[in-house]
Amino acid sequence: MYQKGIIWNNDVPKWTLQRRIFQSGLGSNVREKAFEVATEKTRQEINRIKATARDNNTVPTIDLLNILRHSTLAVTLDVALGIQLDLERSQHLIDSIVEYFKAWEFFLMKPRFIWSLFPLRLYHHKKSISRLQELIRNLVSTLNKQSAPFISQLHENGLTIDEINQCVLEMVLAGTDTSSVSLYYTFILLTENEEIQNQLLDDSRDDSFLESVLRESMRIMPV
Repeated sequence: MYQKGIIWNNDVPKWTLQRRIFQSGLGSNVREKAFEVATEKTRQEINRIKATARDNNTVPTIDLLNILRHSTLAVTLDVALGIQLDLERSQHLIDSIVEYFKAWEFFLMKPRFIWSLFPLRLYHHKKSISRLQELIRNLVSTLNKQSAPFISQLHENGLTIDEINQCVLEMVLAGTDTSSVSLYYTFILLTENEEIQNQLLDDSRDDSFLESVLRESMRIMPV
């Protein structure tokens, strides 16, 4: 991570270059595609829930955060990398992302001298980091360099393979987990405010109020 992506990089020229790549890779020209992917993925998740309820003849318990993670991961992979994964591979990647963030919390929040006091946890978190890094390396190795603006610019601007891998990892992390957690807490807040719920339903054909709610959700940043 150190000096390779944009999260932990104090090399100003490199950081500036990679930040520009992130911004251009998520510009206005890809928003329409992101909307289409998000709509289709949400429809798939709803149909899957309905099918589960129908097959089991019961109301299933829904893991809303996991559903949102599947949606945000699908958008990130399609828009930033130009690929799609099946449900099983997506879930494996999501689980690895969640474990990576747990490791991140351990290493960033606890002083270094404390790490050795929890050898099993230390081992587990190191494995979690290595697992996601390996998944990303394997993913990048299969990508078409021209599959999406983000990945093509990473290759065209002279980044090393380690820098490319780290940038892809950070895009997947932020696009999947940060976005889904922000949306999750937005839904939680909506359940506590019936008036706004009803207004969203009444104005479902009017994007202006929905856009306002989504913009407000950007204030809820988990990291």
